Amino acid sequence: MRGSGLAQKMMELIIQTAAQQGYLSMSADILKTNTP
Repeated sequence: MRGSGLAQKMMELIIQTAAQQGYLSMSADILKTNTP
């Protein structure tokens, strides 16, 4: 599953959905513990 672009597709959908609902900006935290 790794390397299949799933996270990219999920982020694109999240951003698209937020934009449709009127959100103008987003932020995210990337944790050091988020390792494969």
